[in-house]
Amino acid sequence: MIRVLIVDDMQEIREYLRDIIAEYAADIQVAGFASSGREAVEAALRDRPDVVLMDVQMETRTAGVTAIAAIHKAAPEIRCIVLTIHENDEYLFQAYQSGASDYIIKAMEPQAIVAAIRDVYENELLLRP
Repeated sequence: MIRVLIVDDMQEIREYLRDIIAEYAADIQVAGFASSGREAVEAALRDRPDVVLMDVQMETRTAGVTAIAAIHKAAPEIRCIVLTIHENDEYLFQAYQSGASDYIIKAMEPQAIVAAIRDVYENELLLRP
């Protein structure tokens, strides 16, 4: 079972991702939720999920990037996937430098979101442009 922490400051997005996982991925379990970078780091280090889905812009424009760096430093075995609205998000490169493994466009097809989680968990990543 792949354990996932969902981090986004919008409750609707957290619930949307939870519902996608419930409907399309019997092998993935939501381990918890967080709504800020600070909460994300606390939850990740406490609950030790396999994968964190991390929004970039929450309480600050780069809260997710800062949280990814903190998680990666303290627990490098936890993989982080950036949640973003735009494929050309200016913070993606910073997120990769901080330890992110991949990114998901929030509007992706549900199957693609689930596939990205599995790929990151299995360490079968394709470097996106």
